Amino acid sequence: MNKIVIVIGQSASGKTTFVKKNYLGEDYENINPQKLIKCCVSGSTILLGHYNLDKRCEGTDTLSNAALPILMDYIPTIMDKYNTLVAEGDMITSRKFLDLIEEFHIPVELYYFSTSIEKSIKRREETGSNSSKQFVQATRTKSHVIYLYGEMLGFKCIEMET
Repeated sequence: MNKIVIVIGQSASGKTTFVKKNYLGEDYENINPQKLIKCCVSGSTILLGHYNLDKRCEGTDTLSNAALPILMDYIPTIMDKYNTLVAEGDMITSRKFLDLIEEFHIPVELYYFSTSIEKSIKRREETGSNSSKQFVQATRTKSHVIYLYGEMLGFKCIEMET
């Protein structure tokens, strides 16, 4: 593996749209390589979770909360099979996940997406979700803390305001 891309940020800030535009080619396949693990393969890139499902939740949002420990065991087994790993969403917004990724000693790009709370709420409402201002703020705070942790680990950190 040559690179790992991690995309985090507040709810409805454009993370999934960014991943689909930049890492999901025309030829892709959603796969289930083992129990509770869902991935999408696009050329030499593997993305965690399923994409293009015609519903609001994509990426790691398609994974069960019970999948994280299994996912963390699975990732080391694919390091020689793909050039790029892309992980996006709330499930991977944790120090534990970043610590695992840091152990591979390969380049990591960590994208942090943010927008106004009002834009996030409006985007969520447009897709049929009615999240509270407190929920959106909590996702923003959590992802920003993890972004700062990624900076401390030495990842290439990129802020994306949408």
